[in-house]
Amino acid sequence: MGETKIEYERLVKALDEGDMATVMSASDDGYAYVEERVIESERGKKEGGEYGRTLYQNTNGVYNINERVLYGYSNQEIVNKAADGKESNKGKEDIYSTKIIYEDNLIRSDKGELNLSPIRLNLDIFSGLEDLKPKNDKVKYNEPNRIGYTLSETEFNNILNDNLKLTYDKFDSASITVGFNKSKDTDDKEMLIEEINIVVWLEKGKEDTGKSTHLLEINWSFPESSNKNINMKEKYLEIANN
Repeated sequence: MGETKIEYERLVKALDEGDMATVMSASDDGYAYVEERVIESERGKKEGGEYGRTLYQNTNGVYNINERVLYGYSNQEIVNKAADGKESNKGKEDIYSTKIIYEDNLIRSDKGELNLSPIRLNLDIFSGLEDLKPKNDKVKYNEPNRIGYTLSETEFNNILNDNLKLTYDKFDSASITVGFNKSKDTDDKEMLIEEINIVVWLEKGKEDTGKSTHLLEINWSFPESSNKNINMKEKYLEIANN
């Protein structure tokens, strides 16, 4: 079978320009369902062996494009590994589950003081992406309609880290993947972004003082089926008033 070009340009331009109505496949009245999964992982060595800590943050909600406000829910869990490689006494901890409000790039909870910093619902962080060329913009039959970008350290800092504000001593790698529902627009169905994924690997510290490897992975998805099966405005108001 031959290859089909993914006609990504229109949607990557929208991502670059922060056109959230287009990026999130919003309903006609400006509401979109969003899911976000964040993984923050740290691995290092201490006396006795390796240790590790991984944080998982799962968030979902309805975004009001016009007001730039999201109402939703988020939960956080942490898995600790002791220096001997086994789960620590705490092991897997369910830290919290809470209703959240995202407004003016700030996140608030109805439960007061919680660590909400892993929630990264701001998608206005891709300025400059349109100028890059993806690794591959062609797919074979039955392959996922995805394009990927591998960033240099300079591209990482210019496009992503101005907003992510990650500190590090050594840059290892950074990538962006954008997945679509189909390879091009057609008369009967519009091409949409289904998910966006960021993966960043960094190192902190020095050999003599203790070095650790850090992973940040962020996945946003915009399930097309949710917008069709649920009245997003009603769902937004239901969460807001609950």
